[in-house]
Amino acid sequence: MRVKFAATGAAALIAVLAAIQPVAAKVDRDERVTYYEVAGDNIDAIMEQLDTRGPPDDNGERFHGRTDARIDWAFNLHAVGEACGVRDVLTRFHVNLIMPRLSTGDEEVREHFGEYVERLTVHETGHIDNARKTALEIDAALRALPAESSCKTMKEKANALGHRLFDQGAARDVVYDKTTEHGRIQGAHFP
Repeated sequence: MRVKFAATGAAALIAVLAAIQPVAAKVDRDERVTYYEVAGDNIDAIMEQLDTRGPPDDNGERFHGRTDARIDWAFNLHAVGEACGVRDVLTRFHVNLIMPRLSTGDEEVREHFGEYVERLTVHETGHIDNARKTALEIDAALRALPAESSCKTMKEKANALGHRLFDQGAARDVVYDKTTEHGRIQGAHFP
C-alpha cells in the first residue's frame, strides 16, 4: 500500500500557514479507480499474483494497492495598489486508486479476498484523504497570501508555498504508512 504524490504549480513559505485564517477553498477533483487482475484457486497462487502484479512504487517495490495523487495549482496575479497579489486560484486534485481484482477462485477464497480488498480500501482511503487535505491546504494558503512588492516575488512566494505544503502532505503519507505498517495494522493483509 503505497502512495505516489506529484505536484505542479506554485508554492512556498510555511510560516504563513500558521497565520492563515480559514478561507473558502475549492478544489476541482478527478478521482478514479483502476484494477489489475489476479487469478488463482488458492491463497498461495493469489499471493504470488498480488506480489508480482501489484503496482510498483518509484523504487520498484510492489504493493497490493496504490494511490497515485497529483495536485496542480494555478493563479493569476493582479495589482494591489503598489503591490502584487494572487487571485483566481485554481487547484486541481487528481487521484488514481490502483486495486487488485480477483478474476478466478473458489467461493471461499473469493470471500476472503473480498474482505481483504475492503480492508485494503480502508488503508488506501487514508492516502486519498491526506491528498485531498493537502490540496485544500494549498488552495486556502494561496488564497490567503498577502500581497508582495512585486509580481515576480509574489509568484515565487506562492509557488514555493504550494510546493512546501505538497511536500508536507507527502511526508504525512510516509508517516501514515509507517504508523499503519502499510495497512497491516488496519487489517490489510491477505490471507
